[in-house]
Amino acid sequence: MSHSRHDLQEEAFPVRSQHESRLPASWERLLESRLSAHPRLAAAIVLAAGFLVRVWAASGTFLNPDEALHLLIAHGNSLARAYQASLTTAHPPLFILVLYFWRALGNSEFVLRLPSVIAGTVFCWMVFKWMSYTFGQTAGWIALVLTAFLPPLIALSSEVRQYALLLCFLAAATTSRCSLTIRPFCSQERLRDISSCA
Repeated sequence: MSHSRHDLQEEAFPVRSQHESRLPASWERLLESRLSAHPRLAAAIVLAAGFLVRVWAASGTFLNPDEALHLLIAHGNSLARAYQASLTTAHPPLFILVLYFWRALGNSEFVLRLPSVIAGTVFCWMVFKWMSYTFGQTAGWIALVLTAFLPPLIALSSEVRQYALLLCFLAAATTSRCSLTIRPFCSQERLRDISSCA
């Protein structure tokens, strides 16, 4: 018995019923309508989930030697001593100075990692805004989900190191630059975007 090519394709890939083919499309339309109706709420939910993943990663381990070095340098008796000690490392002194003041909140590993966790979460938001300005909402959502849940970015955001702060400032500067380029005549937005970099 010979089968035509069409018959073999139908056996290998059976055609779904109309109800089955409409179900994913209706879910897709529902999701799209919810995202377009409440985009800030959906972004806040993704950011909150990314923040919680970073908090979980920050609370699970002890300080590695590089983190301990940063903390040791920040433990100066005065701000001037902490700054002088930070000049002995290859890293810029801003994070050491942030740690110097942050120690007032506590000295546990988790508390000391919170500036990086917060900066990593703000980085996700800035990348979302930048990609939305430049390439549209879909690209912004893809970037938000990727930056919120990529393991290397979570690892960088859960260490007592300056990389999350660096990424946050770079993304804020890029977002501000793109928003000024795309909408140069909006003076209130220009002022807001410039102040977000400070």
